[in-house]
Amino acid sequence: MATKMKTFDCVKMKRRIQESIVAEYEKSKAEFPLFSDFLKATESDWERQMRQKFAKSTNVS
Repeated sequence: MATKMKTFDCVKMKRRIQESIVAEYEKSKAEFPLFSDFLKATESDWERQMRQKFAKSTNVS
């Protein structure tokens, strides 16, 4: 099976997305004292579900 040529750079894409999120935070910094508060306030339902799922899986009894 031949390897397909990649048409994008994952690292560049991740950096671009992260820069976009930080820029959004900078615009509304006065509303959110912490970056984590901003992330929680702007997260999608999927992000919220994943965060809750991972939090449950890391709890040690």
